[in-house]
Amino acid sequence: MKKFILISMIAVAAMGIIDCGEDDGSKADLRWYNDSNANLKDIVWTSSGKVDQTWEGVTNDDTATTYKGIDSLAGDGDCVLEDGNPATISLSAGDGVVTASSSSAVIQENAAATLNITGYTKK
Repeated sequence: MKKFILISMIAVAAMGIIDCGEDDGSKADLRWYNDSNANLKDIVWTSSGKVDQTWEGVTNDDTATTYKGIDSLAGDGDCVLEDGNPATISLSAGDGVVTASSSSAVIQENAAATLNITGYTKK
């Protein structure tokens, strides 16, 4: 009986630790899935000309970035191409996306959203 009580206390404590994840205060979480047939660098989510979030490094074709918190639910994406030229991302809607046009999207509040990169246009 003592072992059962001890195991129960450990289980309750573990559930409390798991449940106490930190909220970063952002309006939604966003990641990018690269389906553009190119490796893209330094993806940014912008709104009204201001950078809201940045995914640094190279995102290879057929891979996804990590989720990051965003504050602007409406925006668009930019990146740098392998040759160093800046580009605007062409995208389509994935999970948690309210609407998406060729280069902009609206993300559902509190969603873990995915935007699919379908291509790019050099700036």
